[in-house]
Amino acid sequence: MSKEDGIRLLNELKDKLSKKDLEKREKLFEQAERFVNNAQVVQATKIKSFADEEDKKIRVDLEIRAGWAFMGLFIIVVYMLFSLLNHIVKL
Repeated sequence: MSKEDGIRLLNELKDKLSKKDLEKREKLFEQAERFVNNAQVVQATKIKSFADEEDKKIRVDLEIRAGWAFMGLFIIVVYMLFSLLNHIVKL
């Protein structure tokens, strides 16, 4: 899953909330989006909760159930390094 997929899924979740529920969680969604954008490659299960400081019942949970997430840039970097190494070896 890429970072873009993670942000898209957060936006889909926001679209399902009522206006009132979304307003309560807007700051939490911003924190979750920042977490996704700043994340390195995440492997396997990861659960991160963003809770309201005053009412802990109001929260946004980010769950990665299995596999690799937020790895788009990682794949590009690995490919570039592999290509560079392959080029050096041929020299």
